[in-house]
Amino acid sequence: MSGWEGLSRALRDRKFAGLLLLLALGIGLVALSFFLPGQEERARSADAEYAALGLEERLSAALSDIRGAGEVTVFINEDEEGVRGVLVVAEGAGDLAVQTELLRAAMTALDVPAASVEVFARSAQGETD
Repeated sequence: MSGWEGLSRALRDRKFAGLLLLLALGIGLVALSFFLPGQEERARSADAEYAALGLEERLSAALSDIRGAGEVTVFINEDEEGVRGVLVVAEGAGDLAVQTELLRAAMTALDVPAASVEVFARSAQGETD
């Protein structure tokens, strides 16, 4: 019966080794999941991106209502800490008074300092410098 006992021991050792390997793989996958961005974090990032797009459109519409502003395009640069910078391009921004009003409105709407907002005049159609 020594042959059966040896075979039985080998099968048990293989099962044990297989279980140890599966356990090690499981622990490794769990540990790896802590270092890789999860589904929730990716979803949060996508939500923030969509929210920024909506905010840009709403701010563009609001700034367009300022007298003399004309057509306005807004780009908002955000990170996980909040708004880092704002770019406003408007037809009427060549007028210093309109440019100042656009700057103040963007600062107020986004609660950012003047240093975070830049306002530029939109070039007229066909205009080249």
